[in-house]
Amino acid sequence: MNDRGERDFRLGKTFGDRIRLLRSRKGWTQEELARKLLISDKAVSKWENDHGLPDVGYLVKIADVLEATLDYLLRGDPSLEEAESLFRPEVPAE
Repeated sequence: MNDRGERDFRLGKTFGDRIRLLRSRKGWTQEELARKLLISDKAVSKWENDHGLPDVGYLVKIADVLEATLDYLLRGDPSLEEAESLFRPEVPAE
């Protein structure tokens, strides 16, 4: 919680916070992420608001689309700097 009593999603405290953080860093709406995952935007909203979790079968696809590790998605990290080290490095195009 920040000084106003609100949860600071940038720290990725919950699965929903981490999904929101990664999605927003890519500049995507919930609808855009949903399209890439072939699901409804309501499902993405549900996850981001911590009203449910995706089926296990979606986790790898979510990690791939958001370019994050499963470890980061599932376990998170208390500091943003450390969490950034868990993102997959960009591979230069050949």
